[in-house]
Amino acid sequence: MEAYEHNLRKDAPLRPLFLVDREAGAKPDWTFNLLLRHGVRACLEYAKSFDLKRARSLSNPELAPHLEFVDLGGHGYAKVQLSADEMRTEFVCIPRPITRSERPDGGPLQYRVLHTAALWKSGERPQLKVSVLEGDVGLSI
Repeated sequence: MEAYEHNLRKDAPLRPLFLVDREAGAKPDWTFNLLLRHGVRACLEYAKSFDLKRARSLSNPELAPHLEFVDLGGHGYAKVQLSADEMRTEFVCIPRPITRSERPDGGPLQYRVLHTAALWKSGERPQLKVSVLEGDVGLSI
């Protein structure tokens, strides 16, 4: 996603499906995450209105029913906990690490998202529960 910020021309016809520019000098929004999760109509609406609720209302439910979360440009790590009853995965995303943080806690967080799946039986489809624990997931959900 960062490469698109530097190499995708501002006048490229498909740019709104990858990046949307807000005001001059600001980092663009990464609409490619929205595209993969919700589709072209959602991206184009977001590029026009910056209204995420309205854009998500145009989501194509047949596009990627298996996806709950997409962040192709995030930095951070995932912590996985397994038990006999469930699987828990917490995604921890930090702002772009251009310089090392000298803070004792490692620096600021962008978001923390928890994905939980209870044990399922053979032949059943697992049910994934997604919870935003902290921060702003932007266009990833």
